[in-house]
Amino acid sequence: MKDTPKFPAPFSAAQFEGQPVPPREWLVSGLIPAQDVTLLAGDGGTGKSLIALQLAHAVATGGAWIGRTVEPGAVVYLSCEDDVSELHRRLNDIRRTAETEWTDMQGLGLLDMAGRDAILSALGRDGRIVPSPLCTHVEQTVRDAGASLLVVDTAADVFSGDENSRHEVRTFVGILRGIALRCRCAVLLIAHPSKASMGDGTGYSGSTSWSNSVRSRLYFQHEKPDLDGQHDPRDRLIEVMKSNYGPSGECVRVRWTDGVFIESPDETALDRAARHQKAERVFLKLLGILKERGETVNPTSGATYAPSVMAKMHDHREDVGKTALKEAMQRLLNQGKIVVKRVGKKSQPRKVIAVAGSDQD
Repeated sequence: MKDTPKFPAPFSAAQFEGQPVPPREWLVSGLIPAQDVTLLAGDGGTGKSLIALQLAHAVATGGAWIGRTVEPGAVVYLSCEDDVSELHRRLNDIRRTAETEWTDMQGLGLLDMAGRDAILSALGRDGRIVPSPLCTHVEQTVRDAGASLLVVDTAADVFSGDENSRHEVRTFVGILRGIALRCRCAVLLIAHPSKASMGDGTGYSGSTSWSNSVRSRLYFQHEKPDLDGQHDPRDRLIEVMKSNYGPSGECVRVRWTDGVFIESPDETALDRAARHQKAERVFLKLLGILKERGETVNPTSGATYAPSVMAKMHDHREDVGKTALKEAMQRLLNQGKIVVKRVGKKSQPRKVIAVAGSDQD
């Protein structure tokens, strides 16, 4: 006779009376939450494994990551693509740039699974997806190290299920989230986006269940040329595509230099603030012009997607490109300066963007 599974009993929310509200914890503020799973997607060749290894180094040595402060701690890096020799070469470039010594990386544990069976989930006898023996080993390794970060590189190597199956994806992410909660660590899962998602800029891997299952999702991509064709092939963009604990839409620009990624050297914090203010001002100006023309735009996609429409308004956009307009739109939405309204027939409503407090036909 099988043992009856044990489930937690409900507790009264009244128990929170008089207790301090726990603060939100981050490994990297605004980008990677602590004790949860973050999906970092990026096309092959963009350097997502390198930038993840730089994060691991920063956490282990108490340094900075692409100009951002991190919570220091031990790290376990599960590498399924790069072997020990490649990890050695990359870490040598990273430590040279960060001016650290090999002995400073005592807290960075490397699990070399390149060329080996690295599956973290398996089908049990009852047909359910369960943690594999390797998964159990990884969790014990994280626990023994007291790690605050587990990097899993990549999803394609550790997930044996159907990436288009909502149930299988959610179960797998749930296994990783269980490790995050039990070991009180952040989990960074690296993945390749599908071809279609690279085309539309969403960065999904397989079905949307990957995005729906994680609490945080980042998209690492090549910086796209603006309408004037300006582009440096060394430039990359980290975009917050989803964050359950903060605003999405934030972008971090980095540049590949001497074997590592560094925060884009072309602008200071004041430069960035000025650029953001200009893009937001231009977005609102263009939205006003479109309203005067009787045209509406939407915040998601299609022929009336606001950044796409505005990027074609060459005489008015003041050299602000599509990517900058997209970022400005998200910031304005987060700030409540613009809103999304439903217009048209009740049976077939359309979503349009309007200035907060304005009337929209």
